[in-house]
Amino acid sequence: MDATPRTSPFQPMLDRPRGNAFLRPNAIMQIALELWAQSARTGPYADVQMLLGPPLDGKRQPTATFGFESPEVILAVGRGELDLATLNPSALLTMAYRGTGWFTEPLPLRAIAIMPSYDLMGFGLSGQTGLTSLAEVREKKYPLRVSLRDDPSHSPILAAEQVLQAEGIAFADIEAWGGSIKLVPNSPGHPSRLNGMRSGEIDAVFDEGINSWGPPAMEAGFRFARLSDSALAELDKAGWPLLPMSARLPELKGEADPLTISFSGWPLYTHAGLDDDLAYRITDALWRSRGNLTWDIDR
Repeated sequence: MDATPRTSPFQPMLDRPRGNAFLRPNAIMQIALELWAQSARTGPYADVQMLLGPPLDGKRQPTATFGFESPEVILAVGRGELDLATLNPSALLTMAYRGTGWFTEPLPLRAIAIMPSYDLMGFGLSGQTGLTSLAEVREKKYPLRVSLRDDPSHSPILAAEQVLQAEGIAFADIEAWGGSIKLVPNSPGHPSRLNGMRSGEIDAVFDEGINSWGPPAMEAGFRFARLSDSALAELDKAGWPLLPMSARLPELKGEADPLTISFSGWPLYTHAGLDDDLAYRITDALWRSRGNLTWDIDR
């Protein structure tokens, strides 16, 4: 895709077509979205993909393919199998572009736009453990009972694994020390997690969506673990932005305000080989549909 700027006066958002030619494909897309939503990404469907084919009038138009969300989709976009996708968080795209973190080589990816979300990854430890850092977990071989999401392909679990690796720990180590992994449905503030923190059934939570489970964790006597300087340096080099926890939880300003990785930004991204005209059609469509977009649930 040519990065040279092009003058393209965007037109205002237009009403969606109301004819049968629109209603039929719209029904198909809604069915696909509903099947995906019902699975909650732990059922049989982990991703939604769509294909826009060329018209049948003999004119040559590029086919456009779309997918979203799961980290594996990044590889498909890098191979040119998909033309546009989304993911959470934007740091994954940085790592894919650099060939760091989970990616063994740079992928030919390009950002189209960023949906502005704002989030942090938190590593909460119960005050009952006496632990203040992940390094202490390793040194004491503490048998943590860790709450994680129940989808192993979801990026918060991958992020937690990367942070633990930087600290010289693996989830397998925690289990070998007598700890356990307690999975909750795919919601950071799921009631079973909040109740588990209050009852003492779990004594660690590693997750994003810090605004939903962070305040209840602090009320239950949890604190947020410090990351070692060496781990922070490794994560920064890989492509993770680093922010203090108070950037999302202002009540933590002061001594108990550790740095953590930012889970912000939802990129809309493509591959370097995308046809130039299709790239501008995509950005034009994004602009036209802006009135129908919700950028972030959390305001």
